[in-house]
Amino acid sequence: MKKTITLLAVGIITFGANAQNIVSTDNTNRVAIIEEFTGTSCPACPGGHTTMAGILTANPTMVFGIGYSPTNSSLTGPYSGGLDLTNPFSDVFYTNPYYGNGDGRAMPTAHINRTKYGGSRKSSTGDWASRSAGVNVLASPVNVGIESIYDAGTDMIDVTVEMYFTSGITDAAYVTVILTESDILTTQSGATGNYTHTHVMRASLQNGQWGEALTGTTNQGDLVTMTFSFDNSSTNYVIDNSDIVAFVSTGMDDNSEIITGFQVEANGGNGGNVGIDAIEPLSQFSIYPNPASEEINVLLGNNVNNAEITITNITGQVVYTNAVNGAEGSFVTLSNSDLNLYAGTYFITLTNEGSLSTQKLIIQ
Repeated sequence: MKKTITLLAVGIITFGANAQNIVSTDNTNRVAIIEEFTGTSCPACPGGHTTMAGILTANPTMVFGIGYSPTNSSLTGPYSGGLDLTNPFSDVFYTNPYYGNGDGRAMPTAHINRTKYGGSRKSSTGDWASRSAGVNVLASPVNVGIESIYDAGTDMIDVTVEMYFTSGITDAAYVTVILTESDILTTQSGATGNYTHTHVMRASLQNGQWGEALTGTTNQGDLVTMTFSFDNSSTNYVIDNSDIVAFVSTGMDDNSEIITGFQVEANGGNGGNVGIDAIEPLSQFSIYPNPASEEINVLLGNNVNNAEITITNITGQVVYTNAVNGAEGSFVTLSNSDLNLYAGTYFITLTNEGSLSTQKLIIQ
């Protein structure tokens, strides 16, 4: 595969006369990056794809996913004459101790911002939503903005990543830029016929397995701009079905952890992290997973005392109500074995100090 990586106009400026045009300068919460380990020869992996799709749909600006098919697994090779979606970039992440501190490797699993939980980065599908939600309530010291320009004539993608520091960090910081492709039709173990694969990791644009080191300081008010290029002329990925994911991490090897990131369309995408005030679902609560089947986790966005949770069905009938107390970022877990909710659409309302917040819940 031919790949051209270009680092142009890399530098740091402090806001003043030189204003940015992509990244936000507002305070923001961290974005969750789900690095999914999956494979076309993995019969359980369609379940992971469904879980990922539900999380991404429910959190379009706060959670992004990358589907890794490392070459060091028997579950990732082409299935029944299908396409080869493997990429060696992720091999090191699927190798112990980094993968799970010695935990047995399995698919589908994921890393959530490469954070360790109980000493292990390995996250099973049932943990993806709650762990992503836990990332989303944390303040981020850096914002990420991305602009991606595709030239169909040369088949080149030029990506600009801007990183604005709302507070300083002392750890060494790195940026990773990844091209993912969706709507890929090929065979999949555990599914019949041609299967649609999404957010498949295709290429890394930066130098370095653990990211490209940021140049200069990362003090509050600093702006770091880095530019990358990718030559698609020999790979022929469908750029209109592709995205650019960029994230900032600290540390290398076993100390690597993602702070935050963002995603835009590869062809003409432009955007960045959303300020805290604009993240309306977090102002009161969020629901994970959604759609749900067994457990419903309600993540509290504010401190609540003697608040009330009410669930109504689509006709407006109250099917559950209870008092709730908890701190911001804590979970209230409801079991459907107690609720006895049939498959369908419901609405969860949190009443707290006279204010109401309602979100739709789908039971499968």
